[in-house]
Amino acid sequence: ADMPDQATKETKHERARRAAQAAAEMEGRFLEECVGTVQSVLFETEENGLSRGPSMNYCEVETAGTGYRNKVKNVQIFAAKGGKLLGNVIL
Repeated sequence: ADMPDQATKETKHERARRAAQAAAEMEGRFLEECVGTVQSVLFETEENGLSRGPSMNYCEVETAGTGYRNKVKNVQIFAAKGGKLLGNVIL
């Protein structure tokens, strides 16, 4: 249905692009703020010598090593890269 003063397709696309860009920047800042913290992680997968799983705040965490699948471990976060956190399991 046509509505008066409706935004053009170009305007809608530009707004969506800006919103996606802002969301990506916010995610990056949030991940960077996690560097130096200890996160509890439920490891779900292991592949190529790496274990991965979500932290309690739903960030994807990756660590070197295996044997953590289906276990919750504390992980010292040392970097944020590629939309995930990198860390070392605290033994």
